[in-house]
Amino acid sequence: MKTVLLLLALFIGSLLNAQTATTHELEVTIPNVTNDNGEVLFALYKEENFMREPSFSQKSTIKDGKAMVKFEDLPEGDYALVVMHDENSNGRMDFETNGMPTESYATSGESKFMGPPMWSDTKFKLDNSTKKLSLRF
Repeated sequence: MKTVLLLLALFIGSLLNAQTATTHELEVTIPNVTNDNGEVLFALYKEENFMREPSFSQKSTIKDGKAMVKFEDLPEGDYALVVMHDENSNGRMDFETNGMPTESYATSGESKFMGPPMWSDTKFKLDNSTKKLSLRF
């Protein structure tokens, strides 16, 4: 009988814990895409894989110069977002021979940078049930 009660208590405890596990949504809007060619790529990173492999990624079509995606079921934590307008839909950033990007891009965070983005400049905390970001190219 004690074993049954213990198992029942553990089962109820695990159900309560599962119900309180919080996930978050992140809605990202780009309001100023220069044209409706191609698509906009959104890469959401955790620190351990920043600028290597995104933890989450999505792409959006462009309509009237605007693109929007919603990331769902994200665990709370620090993230960085990198967005690019892939005008030719080749799935990657294109560069001039001197190394300057030929396609528009934006990152989360406040700083303007030369060179690749840095985690410390682009990270933000996702800790609300829903968060909205608007980035500009």
